[in-house]
Amino acid sequence: MGIPEKFRNNIFTRIEGWLLLFFLIQCIGITDPPLEIGHNWRQVLTNMVSRNYFETGMDWLYPRIDIAGDKTGITGAEFPLLNFLIFGCFKMFGFAHWYGRLINLATVIWGIFRFHKTINWLFSERVANYAALSLMASVWFSISRKIMPDTFAVSLVIIGLSYIVQYCFYSKPQALLLGIILMSLGMLSKIPSACLVAALLSLIWIKTVKVKTKIFVFSGVIISAIPAIWWYFIWVPHLNTFGYPWFISKGLMEGLREIIPLWHLLLEKFYFTSFYSFIALIVMIFGVGISVIQRDKVFWIGISAVTSIFVFYVVKTGSVFPQHTYYVIPFVPIMSLFLGLGVNALASFRWGDKWKNVLIFLIVVEGISNQMHDHFIKKSETYKLTLETEVSRHIPVSDLVIINSGVNPQELYFLHRKGWVALNEQIFDVNQMNQWIHKGAKYVVLNKSLFKNWVTSQIRPSSATPSWNLVYQNEFYALYKLPSNSIH
Repeated sequence: MGIPEKFRNNIFTRIEGWLLLFFLIQCIGITDPPLEIGHNWRQVLTNMVSRNYFETGMDWLYPRIDIAGDKTGITGAEFPLLNFLIFGCFKMFGFAHWYGRLINLATVIWGIFRFHKTINWLFSERVANYAALSLMASVWFSISRKIMPDTFAVSLVIIGLSYIVQYCFYSKPQALLLGIILMSLGMLSKIPSACLVAALLSLIWIKTVKVKTKIFVFSGVIISAIPAIWWYFIWVPHLNTFGYPWFISKGLMEGLREIIPLWHLLLEKFYFTSFYSFIALIVMIFGVGISVIQRDKVFWIGISAVTSIFVFYVVKTGSVFPQHTYYVIPFVPIMSLFLGLGVNALASFRWGDKWKNVLIFLIVVEGISNQMHDHFIKKSETYKLTLETEVSRHIPVSDLVIINSGVNPQELYFLHRKGWVALNEQIFDVNQMNQWIHKGAKYVVLNKSLFKNWVTSQIRPSSATPSWNLVYQNEFYALYKLPSNSIH
């Protein structure tokens, strides 16, 4: 059962229409501050760097965060391309929390469009349709509207690869140049995205591509990788000497030792988190099986190259990969390709042709419905905005602050001050507090909801630490001025 002829040119039967619908759905709550439960900590770190560029000047080489206490805040973060684009929006339109959401989303839409185009060139339009739709509904759906560089970086690499493929097909030098630039920017923005570039290895065995073209492509790949190699392997270690490291790479054996006990979480990232759909998982596995039968050596060389580098990356991250949903993002386009091949193969059966559209519809609905909650902010979280509208007014801009938000920098970000994030037990550890006071801490902000018995005298800070002076409090937070000398 195909699409009737009169509907085939309708925008909503083409990739452009699906991307428009994808964009409109993603615009729900897009102007919200980073208050959603999922990945709020990662989003505020991105915005911290961008806001510091806005307030102190755009210094590419020295990204700074606010949770480094008395240190400079300089940290070995990703190359700040996304931060620069957010900074540009701050300069043009004034500060707002959400610009990074829109920048990421726009880049992802471009990336999926070029992903579709590339699959169409290499396989067929039908495979491209299924693969692109499944990618839209995958974990990319929720992460593509967050203030994070993950889907942003992978999209840039996909776009770059698409232009490289276009150059191989049509020998347009401008496509090669654009491809090199975009791949380089993608790898700079998040180095795991580089695993997709390994797919170009299959070019060596494609006889229809001229030797001269191959030489230009691989020379371009080497050139595009140089900035990322310099940033992550030379400059980031230097930035880490400022006392607040961002990346901690593990040795292969160390990484394996950390991952093995978390094997169930690792598998979950592939069998559920990748698509948030068990239907998609089944179809993808079928696609892998059918590809083993139908696809040639060239196809599997590219897939094997990408997979090998991605597995290396997984091991090098150690326990971090299994415990974070977004680390699987660079490999999801490969999984989406197999899903597209699987649906396309099912459509070749008599019964499959009738149900292929229903199947992809169910995959999209299941994937999106399992993530749509992330588009809405719980009312129980909005109280944190009082940090920027009320509490911060009572703290001089240059004073260092301690806040009992655990290890999450979210509340310090909304407070718009620099300092330390702390656990409750650290707050009432006299030795720890004295260390912070000697390093210049001036205030303590306490989230009352993190104390179960705030009203009772046995843990109430004002009675437990009489040397603290209450400066301000509302329903949610209490602000105390610390003594200039040690607490006894």
